[in-house]
Amino acid sequence: MDESAFTAAFCDFVRTCVPSFEAAAVLVCLVREPKRSWSAAGIVDRLHASVSITVAEVERSLELLGARGLVARSPDGSAQFRPSGYLQEAHARTLVQAYEEKPVTLVQLIYALRDDKIRSFSDAFRFRS
Repeated sequence: MDESAFTAAFCDFVRTCVPSFEAAAVLVCLVREPKRSWSAAGIVDRLHASVSITVAEVERSLELLGARGLVARSPDGSAQFRPSGYLQEAHARTLVQAYEEKPVTLVQLIYALRDDKIRSFSDAFRFRS
C-alpha cells in the first residue's frame, strides 16, 4: 500500500467515521469477519493483545459506526459489518489494509484529521481584529 490510497474521499471517510485508532480497530475487527455477529465483549477479547479498549469504548464505537451506516445491530446488541454502500465498503477495506500495512501512518492520519476539526471549531470563536 502506498500513500496514494489515502485519497481525499478516503480521508473524508476517516474524518467522519473513525474518530480514534480504537474505533478503527473495532471496524477492522468487524470487516475481517463480515458474516460474524460480534458482542462488544467479543471484540474486546479479540483486540486485547493489540489495543487497550473497554467494553464501553467498543459500544461507543459501534454506536458511531452504526450511525454512519457501517454496522448493523441486532436486538441482542451484537454487531455486524454491513456497509450501506459500495464506497463505504471500499473505504473500510482500505482502512483494513492501512491498519495492517501502515499503522503508524493511519494513526497520524486519524489524529491529524481530528486536530483539524478542533482547530476549525476553535477558529470559529477567534476574535477578528
